[in-house]
Amino acid sequence: EIPAGLLAPNALPTLWTGDEITAKTAADFFNGAKVVQVDKGGYQEPMRIPKASNDVVFAAIAQAVQAGQLWLLSGPASLLAETIPPGILNDAARLRPPPPAVLPADILPANLPTAWKDGNTTALSIATALSQKQGATLPWKTVRDVVQAGLSARFLELADGSGPWPCDYPAAQTVKLKVPAQQPQQGGGGQTIYDASNKLLVGD
Repeated sequence: EIPAGLLAPNALPTLWTGDEITAKTAADFFNGAKVVQVDKGGYQEPMRIPKASNDVVFAAIAQAVQAGQLWLLSGPASLLAETIPPGILNDAARLRPPPPAVLPADILPANLPTAWKDGNTTALSIATALSQKQGATLPWKTVRDVVQAGLSARFLELADGSGPWPCDYPAAQTVKLKVPAQQPQQGGGGQTIYDASNKLLVGD
């Protein structure tokens, strides 16, 4: 067994050499031949990484993804803080640190215009536009969190005819969103209010 946290960036020396590794890289790291230098407070000491089977490494990856410690990309799949479906985790699957949180203001029409049409959007459109901006398919958790933050902060509201929220990714296209008629935002030390088209009404 491998504790899932050991697969996170910076947990084990030389496992991560950049911002992304493959599942095969992680498996090869535990082939029994890997020796790393461990800092012992002023000097380096070699340590051999114990051997573990691919199944054990992949189980640790699955646990790390489910715990939100790793972001997994495999084909069209983009998973974080959820169970990996069968067949998704393979040698070519890519592992990354979780993406940074998106701010609610970043999904408003002025900052994410491709997601909006006539002042309306859907959770799926926001997910698609954010992924295009990121250059990689964002996990649903990241999109769900920012939509929820936008609703809680009253930057967004559910439009008439919307499906239920919160929801899983397959229902994202049914969640209809709009900008409230008057939208409070903080800026310049005072309150700023925008209308639905993001036109400044009150503020600095």
